[in-house]
Amino acid sequence: MGSASRESPKHLARKLLAIRKAVDGGLSQEELVSRLSLTDEINRTYISRYEAGILEPPLSVLLRYAELAGLHLEVLADDEILLPDKIPSVPKSEGIRRKKSSRSKKN
Repeated sequence: MGSASRESPKHLARKLLAIRKAVDGGLSQEELVSRLSLTDEINRTYISRYEAGILEPPLSVLLRYAELAGLHLEVLADDEILLPDKIPSVPKSEGIRRKKSSRSKKN
């Protein structure tokens, strides 16, 4: 065991912002904190920092974002998976798709 560093998702901040703007026609950062049921743990400043990519949210916050958006956590954590066109997604993660990769084999 150790504290091996890991690479943060490059598109996480953009995805979190997109979720906030898509839910119920767009939520303020304060409204989002309330909808995530995290008013005792975070405030709108944290949301701003998450969306700017300054601060990486803890797993508990990511789980709430995923639940609010109707997505699997993997959609937020994996840069190769794009957000669905409709958020919240019903059923869970309907419409998600992987990015086209330059690593794909061409036939």
